[in-house]
Amino acid sequence: MMRRRFSSWAIVAFAALTTGFYLSQWWWFRSELFTVALSRARIAPFVSLTKLVPQALGAYYAGRCAQHYGKATPVRRAWTLMSAWLGCWFLGQLTLGWYVVLTHQPVPVPSLADGLFILGSCLLFAALLTFVSVYRASGFAVGSRRQHGLVVLVTGALVSVIGYRILVPIAEEGAPLVERTLDLAYPVQDLLLLAAISILCRITLGFRGGQVWRVWGSILTGILCATGGDVVFAYSSVRDLTHVGPLADLGFTLGYGLCAYGVRLQYELVAGD
Repeated sequence: MMRRRFSSWAIVAFAALTTGFYLSQWWWFRSELFTVALSRARIAPFVSLTKLVPQALGAYYAGRCAQHYGKATPVRRAWTLMSAWLGCWFLGQLTLGWYVVLTHQPVPVPSLADGLFILGSCLLFAALLTFVSVYRASGFAVGSRRQHGLVVLVTGALVSVIGYRILVPIAEEGAPLVERTLDLAYPVQDLLLLAAISILCRITLGFRGGQVWRVWGSILTGILCATGGDVVFAYSSVRDLTHVGPLADLGFTLGYGLCAYGVRLQYELVAGD
């Protein structure tokens, strides 16, 4: 119980501190504090750590969760995919840190990090679809196929409107083709993820108030935060809105932190910790 309480308070403290810092950096981006003393270059190691630590913890605990299920079972495969997703993004973030923190060189486009992030997103999509299949086969009240189809249609309509506003400016920018393709790939894959997320949100409603609700509420909120960070980053890059960078960092950091917290809660359930 004490370990669980400490874990919860650590997550809350981490979220509060990073939120306060990134919002301050965004709001007072022209101040001497954030242009000189705490410039983007100087805080780069801190920014990298706020992403790397929760990614590593999430990948570790997702892997531990997978080990508590039988071999070749869909639920073990789903948690293994979750671990691989966070592991890929950890390696991608580590690659970015190599350029930004250690060599102080611009990140090449494309880079190894791009491949790892895109691969990780594919693994996440596969994991979410596998979880949908697992819960549908469980016999719990998770909604009918018709309800899930309606959820996807509504999400698809919303995604189409948002996607149009985001993707058209990216497609029309004057950047090289490879760079534009990557700038489009990230928001496109994020928007596609929303379909699987919407179904899992509907499934999670059937468990509201319980432990499963807490697990998936944290994980899905985390994925949405990270997706929002990705969209903000892509849009700010096109519009050259460098001062919006802290908001993207906030989305990523809160996203990975919430995912790690949700996966840790799941590990506590299966391991009896």
